[in-house]
Amino acid sequence: GGKLFLNFLAMLGEFIETHKAHPTLAKNIGRLEKAKDTLAHVTVNFGKMGAGGDMVYPILHACPYLEMFGDVMVAYLLLDQAVIAQEKLDAICSDKGADSAEARKSLCEKDDEAKFYWGKLCSADFFTTQILPRVDARAESIQSESRSALEVIF
Repeated sequence: GGKLFLNFLAMLGEFIETHKAHPTLAKNIGRLEKAKDTLAHVTVNFGKMGAGGDMVYPILHACPYLEMFGDVMVAYLLLDQAVIAQEKLDAICSDKGADSAEARKSLCEKDDEAKFYWGKLCSADFFTTQILPRVDARAESIQSESRSALEVIF
């Protein structure tokens, strides 16, 4: 079991390995790697619980787990787009002689294509710095071993 998940991890791993030294996206690729590893750890723990006969605990935490999974997937998709966007934006800036940060910003304000690619880069950065860190918080909650929701007496 778990072949699809292992394929997913392999796809992420290949992407991370290919781009972890990216000149502008390396930090965010590193954030994706950390989140991927956290997701893998939680998934393995769920599998161990299920194999040990505890089917209830993983179900209790299904929603935060799926949110973790979604956050990792969206970060991957945004970063994949950002890699392409950086290449395209660099080419536009080079063609138009925008070789300083100020010139690039000015170009992005005037050129719709440059603005589009800049938006892709900003979206990936925002998501990986502001949303993706929730993976750690959800993992902490899931791994708390709290069953209080199941222990309420009605």
